[in-house]
Amino acid sequence: MKILIATTAIPGHLNPLLGLARILVKYSHEVLVQTGNTFKPTVEAAGIPFILLLSEADVEPAQFFAKHPEVDGKEPLERTRFGLESYFLPRLPAQADDLERAALQGIPE
Repeated sequence: MKILIATTAIPGHLNPLLGLARILVKYSHEVLVQTGNTFKPTVEAAGIPFILLLSEADVEPAQFFAKHPEVDGKEPLERTRFGLESYFLPRLPAQADDLERAALQGIPE
């Protein structure tokens, strides 16, 4: 089976999926991981093919929050709302384009 695992460039999102990818490869599935460029060495070290997110989607949380220091003082629920509205939602169109591109590109030989 060919499987595309796609995730934002956040360690807490990638790491559990990378563990799953290793298990899938162990059982002879073809796996491709699509995430941020920062994680390319991690993905490739696991022996999994890597495909980069488009630049509009490849924004690490540290970069984002460095541009928005006002979020530090917010309550947890407000911080979550801000992150969803300002970090995750604006990247959805680029992530959808990425998924389509990865599906068309397929797993490299």
